Amino acid sequence: MQRLSAADIVGALEALAQRLKCRGVHAELYVAGGAAMVPAHGSVRMTVDIDSSINSGYQEVIDIAHQIAAERGWTSTWINEQATVYMPAAELRTGPVVFDHPALRVVAASAPRCSR
Repeated sequence: MQRLSAADIVGALEALAQRLKCRGVHAELYVAGGAAMVPAHGSVRMTVDIDSSINSGYQEVIDIAHQIAAERGWTSTWINEQATVYMPAAELRTGPVVFDHPALRVVAASAPRCSR
């Protein structure tokens, strides 16, 4: 399985945002785990995926993520909601904004919540 660096994550989010913009869609993600630690908290470790809760624009995010995966040779689950069961309730999902684009806003779990 591929390992995603901070540069990989940011590059993929930029590609996702541009394509969402072209479709006229605004999406919001809440990320935890390695994807939150790498860009938001200065971690140098890499991650294999982006554990997220897709709060808006779900189908478009998934469709575009699959396209990006195919283009980059990544697994189709590089962005997924498999860890949502471990995330706090929606009203408690707060943290720093780690990516802000007119078509995509990404909030990272605060440091104590990242590794749960």
